[in-house]
Amino acid sequence: MQRNKYNQDERRYWDRYFPILDDIYPIKMYDLLLPDIRSKNIHEEISEKLRTKYLSDFYHAVELKEVNGVVFGPYYRVFVSLPVKIMHETKNVHFLLDTGSPKTFICEEVYESFKANIINSSSHKVLVNNKSIITHLPPINSHFTDVNVLGMEYLKTFDARFIVDFENEYVTISFGSFNHDENQNDFQHHTLDTLGVMVGFSLFGLGLFLIFKRRPYFFFSIVVFVLFFKLFFTSILTISR
Repeated sequence: MQRNKYNQDERRYWDRYFPILDDIYPIKMYDLLLPDIRSKNIHEEISEKLRTKYLSDFYHAVELKEVNGVVFGPYYRVFVSLPVKIMHETKNVHFLLDTGSPKTFICEEVYESFKANIINSSSHKVLVNNKSIITHLPPINSHFTDVNVLGMEYLKTFDARFIVDFENEYVTISFGSFNHDENQNDFQHHTLDTLGVMVGFSLFGLGLFLIFKRRPYFFFSIVVFVLFFKLFFTSILTISR
């Protein structure tokens, strides 16, 4: 497929929805030696380990909050599969996760599967897991022209948490929005528990005050001491967790 070949409709679509931003990173100088990875490996062994067919249709509308990947081959390549949307279609695309690359690359084979002609540029904005990002074509003279590379800029931009279990050859990527919701719920539950304790002690103190009206100042000093001790003990337990 020729990179300069495109029609006017596709050009207008890309210019409108995926404008190209200026970037000073030397994309054409980047290279990655992958003597053990070819398109055939991605379609067969890697797809089998990921349990997802390479370039198959992706039918879910929402983004994935957690993605599982694998460690493949004698050189311990980390692969994950993410949904990629180009034009109006979404497909499962397998990425090699490279901690040495800040940028993300999508090869020509992927564009061909979408039947999308590549415009006169090596950079495009696409949706990767429903998140907009600038991707690049692998340089023509590079050694990974048929491999997709997921760069660190993508993980950093979307607050991803990346965990590798080399013993079991297992990878997990979770995104910031998912963890944020969990932390927010934990904070809300902790706040409600604290308020409940304070209200309970207040009611308890009021009841005792009505019983021991004769010595209110002494009684209130005891209530304040007990309440302070309870809150202090609860804070220590929370920090220790």
